[in-house]
Amino acid sequence: MMTRENPSTTYQKRVELFSQLGKEGYDLQAADGPKKIPADQVFTGLELLQYVNTIKKMVDKHKAKELLEYGCGKGQQYKTLEPKEGEPKPPFKDLKSFWEVDNVTCFDSFIPEHNKFTNKKVDGVICINNLQLHNPEDLSWIVRELFSKADKFVFINVLCYPVVVQLPDRMLFHGTVRNPMWWAGFVSAIANDFPDIEYALGTVVVGSGADGRQAPQQSWAGRIAK
Repeated sequence: MMTRENPSTTYQKRVELFSQLGKEGYDLQAADGPKKIPADQVFTGLELLQYVNTIKKMVDKHKAKELLEYGCGKGQQYKTLEPKEGEPKPPFKDLKSFWEVDNVTCFDSFIPEHNKFTNKKVDGVICINNLQLHNPEDLSWIVRELFSKADKFVFINVLCYPVVVQLPDRMLFHGTVRNPMWWAGFVSAIANDFPDIEYALGTVVVGSGADGRQAPQQSWAGRIAK
């Protein structure tokens, strides 16, 4: 059985490679042609910002004061937010004060400054767009870690589509690409071992919008704790 102490042989390879991408950037094969993604735009952690209101509802409901973000990237989401020229002013200056929490512990195996895993439990665990970066053989122990560190709730979001990035050894950027139903069943099976933990699972697919253009489509699953 795979664990943090005994992960798959590909786990460490992905950690080393993605750590390098975070320092050097990468080449993305986009629909309109290849694009160079610079290092300062890789694993920023800012994808969390579109879910801050949903997370706040869970924080408020459970009166959470200690959080863990599993897969925090470089942690830019926790810095004071200043609008860029021409952009609207953010509705808050920093996440800790917006959520009214005492502490957010940051962990990310791909980012050297955040790769020390915590042994303590927290009120809530957050994991945004990280699980799909790992290969299927490591997902069970990773998802189990999310639930084992939470006293009250887990919030997960997963991207369900491939991303074409030039990686060595024909490695895929998204190590696990599955549909929302698969993710819902997979997470639910592990969550059943943690019946007192509420969880929300968001999944994102790319589909045709009302105008016929390809656009992200969000769906939700989960469990309200008794």
